[in-house]
Amino acid sequence: MSARPFSIQSEPSAYWRIFCRHSGEADFTQRNAVITRPLVSGVTDIGTVALPKGTVQLRLEFDGAYQNLEIFSMAVIGSDGRELWSLMDFPQDTLQITGARLVESTTGGLKLARQEGRTRLELPELAGQNELRLRYSLRIRHDVQDLIRDRETMAKKLKAADKQQARLQKALTSAVEWQKRPWFRRVFSRWKPPAE
Repeated sequence: MSARPFSIQSEPSAYWRIFCRHSGEADFTQRNAVITRPLVSGVTDIGTVALPKGTVQLRLEFDGAYQNLEIFSMAVIGSDGRELWSLMDFPQDTLQITGARLVESTTGGLKLARQEGRTRLELPELAGQNELRLRYSLRIRHDVQDLIRDRETMAKKLKAADKQQARLQKALTSAVEWQKRPWFRRVFSRWKPPAE
C-alpha cells in the first residue's frame, strides 16, 4: 500500500463480453450479458460458453487499450454437436465488425486492429435452439501508447485528489483552531438558538 503509484510492472486487463439476443427481442440489451472475462495481453483464451435458451444472435464486445485482436477460431455449436456457424466454414463477411478494421484473414481466423470506441463483433442470426454453445480461441495484444496515456491520466487524477484532500484537511484544522480561541468560546457559550 505504501508503494509509489504505477511502480508495479503489470498491465491492466481488457475485457470482453458476450451479449445474447433472444427470440422476440428487437435488439441486444445490457441485461443479456452472459459472461465477462479478462484478457491478458499475449495469452490465448480458449473456452466454450453455454448460451441461454432461446438465443438467436450473439454480439461480442471488447474494451480496453489493446492494439490488435486475433481470433484463431470461433463457432456456434448446436445441441447435437453440429456447428451452426463458424469462421472457417462461413464467409467472414457474415460477421459484422465495428470499432476495428480487418488486418489479416487466415484459414479459420482473423486479425483485427482496434479503432475508436469498443470493438463489436455481431454474429449472424441463428435458429434458436435450447442448448447453443459458443466455442472460441482468441488473443489480444495491448497498445502500449494507450496504456501510457491511461496511466498518465490516472496519475493526474490522483494528484488532483491529493490536493483536494490537503485543502480539506487544512480547512478542518483551521476550524478546530478557531474553536480553541477564548473569545470564540465566550461568544458561543452565551449563544442560544432563536425561539420558534
